[in-house]
Amino acid sequence: MRSQILTLCLVAGLGLFFSESLLAQLPTDFFDELWDNDYDRLTGIAFDAEGRGFTWERNGLVYRLSPAGERLPTPLLDIREEVADWSDMGMVGFALHPDFLENGWFYVFYSLDRHYYEFYGTPDYSPITTITDEATIARLTRYTADPNTEFTSVVPNSRKVLLGTDYADGAPLVFKTHATGSLVFGTDGTLFAAVGETAFPDDNDFGSNNNTYYQQAIADGIIREEENVGAFRSQMINSLGGKILRLDAETGDGLPSNPFYDAAAPRSPASRVWALGFRNPYRFVLVPETGSHFPADGQPGHLLVGDVGGNEWEEITLITAGGQNAGWPFFEGLEIRPAAVNSGILEQDEIIGTCQGGVPFSDLIAEDGATEGLTNSCNTSPIFSHRRPLLAYRNKAEGRLPDSEIPIFDADGQAGRQSLSDTNSPVDSDIFHGIGSLAGVFYEGEQFPEEYHGRYLHIDYLGWMQWMDWDENGQLTKVEPFFETERNLVSLAVHPLDGSLWYVDVLSQQLRRIGYGGIPRPVPMIEASAWYGPSPLSVNLSAATSTTATEYPLTYFWELPDGQTSTNESISATIEAPDEDPFVWPVKLTVTDSSGQSATQEANISVNNTPPLAEILSFADGAKYPITETNIIELVGAVSDAEFTEEELLSEWQIYLEHDDHEHNGLPKPGPENFAILSPLGCADDFYAYRIEFTVSDPAGLSTTVSKRLFPNCEVWSAQDLPFLAEATENAIWCTWPNLDRTGLKHYLLQRSADGVQYTTIDTLSPNALAYQYEDRNPLFGTSYYRLRLDWDDQAFHYSKVQGVQFPGKGNFRIFPNPSSDQLNVRIEKARSEVIELQVFDTEGRLVWQENRSSIFGQPLELLIDLQNYSEGLYFLAISNGLEIFEGSFIKID
Repeated sequence: MRSQILTLCLVAGLGLFFSESLLAQLPTDFFDELWDNDYDRLTGIAFDAEGRGFTWERNGLVYRLSPAGERLPTPLLDIREEVADWSDMGMVGFALHPDFLENGWFYVFYSLDRHYYEFYGTPDYSPITTITDEATIARLTRYTADPNTEFTSVVPNSRKVLLGTDYADGAPLVFKTHATGSLVFGTDGTLFAAVGETAFPDDNDFGSNNNTYYQQAIADGIIREEENVGAFRSQMINSLGGKILRLDAETGDGLPSNPFYDAAAPRSPASRVWALGFRNPYRFVLVPETGSHFPADGQPGHLLVGDVGGNEWEEITLITAGGQNAGWPFFEGLEIRPAAVNSGILEQDEIIGTCQGGVPFSDLIAEDGATEGLTNSCNTSPIFSHRRPLLAYRNKAEGRLPDSEIPIFDADGQAGRQSLSDTNSPVDSDIFHGIGSLAGVFYEGEQFPEEYHGRYLHIDYLGWMQWMDWDENGQLTKVEPFFETERNLVSLAVHPLDGSLWYVDVLSQQLRRIGYGGIPRPVPMIEASAWYGPSPLSVNLSAATSTTATEYPLTYFWELPDGQTSTNESISATIEAPDEDPFVWPVKLTVTDSSGQSATQEANISVNNTPPLAEILSFADGAKYPITETNIIELVGAVSDAEFTEEELLSEWQIYLEHDDHEHNGLPKPGPENFAILSPLGCADDFYAYRIEFTVSDPAGLSTTVSKRLFPNCEVWSAQDLPFLAEATENAIWCTWPNLDRTGLKHYLLQRSADGVQYTTIDTLSPNALAYQYEDRNPLFGTSYYRLRLDWDDQAFHYSKVQGVQFPGKGNFRIFPNPSSDQLNVRIEKARSEVIELQVFDTEGRLVWQENRSSIFGQPLELLIDLQNYSEGLYFLAISNGLEIFEGSFIKID
């Protein structure tokens, strides 16, 4: 469990624990309260029928909550070694089987870590190693929670992989976004799973996009050549990308009642697909009281899908039958996307028939209601009808004004759209916008007033919740705002016993609860006059800023480490450490209102200690990264501390991708030196930037965090074409390149890496030479990698192509035969000067022979040394080739 020492010691005085009512706006008699903020990667909350709570984290942890809602200290499941937790990857989906109380089955859906897949069970496996920014798959696994332990532990050996047994069996993840989504059970007990199309998000990715991992995915069998079509994977029946899948919850096979089921291949993508044409169906829910209880009927129930949009529209789509097509990438919201329609990209899969060369994807889908009598160039089927969203609303990107639209048909029966601002709109609603459409819940609790029972509550990542109603024909009738905050919402759940509404704010890592008519818990807050200092340290502790949303008066109970307690609002203490070493002094505050509601806060004061110092050295704040290629940037930090050595300090990097009004956080990276992979996002409609934080913590609980931001460089220029070469000799590695004649170039940083990802600068050179020949006289043995970083006056930077070199090399010089009786052959593999100087010395160091030979730069040179007049014995040869010098020996024999 994450310690709160850092937060309390360094930022409590900045008001981190502010009043809970600052942003919340709920109807009268509703309240919103913080329940738990001691998570690292929290992403979801669910309950079983008896009210047991289950939270899951993106890193692969599942926790059970006590009947009182408190998280148990030991996780129910810990598969962090197996989960790829970086960027938008991770364990996102979780579901309890409808008969969970009897069978204990629960399901998790996650991105599979390549290192785990490739090396688990071998000597090369490391449980703390993960592979990022490479192709992988989504895996769906079932476990059994043991009812004999009140579902607090997993039955040994109960793990069963249903989807993703190997690369070919898993859902393809070809980029770092739009990966896994919800797991939902149908009315008939079959299991639904959502998968994004994992295309590059900031471009029209229609295949072979070098920002993605498509080449590796093809080589590994994660996708077939036919699936290298980017966003069009969502339109392929025989690809799992951009789909909602329907699986047998026991085997993971597709169901015979699925629309494209193949009895000869029940685990094929086609057999598992239920609905298609999605961009990122991150969250979806089952509509209650829909569907059959028999899987063979093929009526598992209606699904309400929040499909996260691109630059323009967010969607809420109602899927009522198998085989329905949400239209991506041809449609976004209710608009046609010309780039996709006019792309000419071909569906070349065997499932469309035998038409030579394939058929354009655009020939396989039509506007809603316009498919009757249609054929395509291959006369194949199916031709899909666009399943238009129930509602589309504007993405807030680039400051776009709010708008919300519903689908209509015009007087001629053609598909059209209508804004909710239209006075003739049949929907009782104002217009609005968001940044990420996420399905919420149908409220079936008893706590809220009758007017809310059975209604659907939708959420958006922007931070709002709205009630939405529609009629029996699937037509939207009303949208009613319920809650507006600045929190980033990702998960909703209704407590089955008390009817309260629980949600996850992923950015602040808070589990929160909305109740009605009851009494929310007070919010304790500890303030201290000092959080660290030398012993003896006098400290005043106050609970005065603790808050409550009610009129009930508060009482306080302090617990100090020496056993003392106090019921005063404020107390004073003098802390004496047992010796001169840093010492942690814990304090605990419980705040209780007169109704009996209480909450507890703990804090630590660090004595004989000061915070460490941290600095980011490897790039400037406001630096500009290239958008022409993926960048591997070096992370170099400086650390120091007055009380601890550098070896005792814990350093960690955290990379955040800021995207419009939200952000994505990647996997933490340890150590003062590491690397970050920056995708070339930005300079299009959406706003992108990277924020990189460097945190240094000492063993006594104090930490310091510094951060810098990087922005996209919208000047489309690449240093990848710079002719940079690295070549090995027997004694060194030579790096050569011409000077770049561009205004504003500040310097070259020559960088070296042992693994191709983590680079160290070995020298900095000014751009004042015509050309550069750099000798690395202390190269790494084996394979190493070299590149140039070009820094500019405006804080932009670019990287050259990487050169991999094996050291030692065969050498740039060869002398043969050796020994020799008549002549010595000298070969220079590559001339580095227009004049080559050769010298021969005897064992006394006397110059025996000297000659200069003309050469052509970069070309080989061969010459002969006549040994006829040399006496028998040992001689030394020196060759000066530009800055490169060779010293060798040869033997003259008779």
